[in-house]
Amino acid sequence: GDLSQFAKPDKLLPVEDVLQIGFKCCGALAYAFNQGIVHRDIKPANIMIIRERHAKIMDFGIARIRLSDVKTQTGALLGSPKYMSPEQVSGERADHRSDIFSLGVTVYEMVTGKAPFYAEDVGQLMYQVSIVPAEPPSSVDSTLPAMLDLVLAKALEKAREARYQTAADLAA
Repeated sequence: GDLSQFAKPDKLLPVEDVLQIGFKCCGALAYAFNQGIVHRDIKPANIMIIRERHAKIMDFGIARIRLSDVKTQTGALLGSPKYMSPEQVSGERADHRSDIFSLGVTVYEMVTGKAPFYAEDVGQLMYQVSIVPAEPPSSVDSTLPAMLDLVLAKALEKAREARYQTAADLAA
């Protein structure tokens, strides 16, 4: 099944399992980026778990070839707003660092049972994603390691230049 079933406070996987899945997703994203592909919709529902916690990133339906001339419709919102990067919600072109942000949102949700950005309507949610810093995961669950706060804070930086620049950097 997909990870969305484990993104609820009463169904969370052990932190070690989530980090292992995140690590495997970094490998998959690094491979996609090296092929020139940006997924643009990383979220728990698009990460399948198969045999012994192997992670597979699914649904490349809105993926984009990095070097292509393919453009999306002006004003079209592609992806799931809760997991989108600040540049995606502001209509800028997504790149591999956008997927890193979305993976950070996914890991945050998988370890805390709640999304780092939440609002009742899409406009408020887009504001939070773009402007409001995420609370450290340890403020939601004090048993989480402090290092996870640092790693996710960097993955969730608003400016893509301040985020991890590669999936391999995030994995490390």
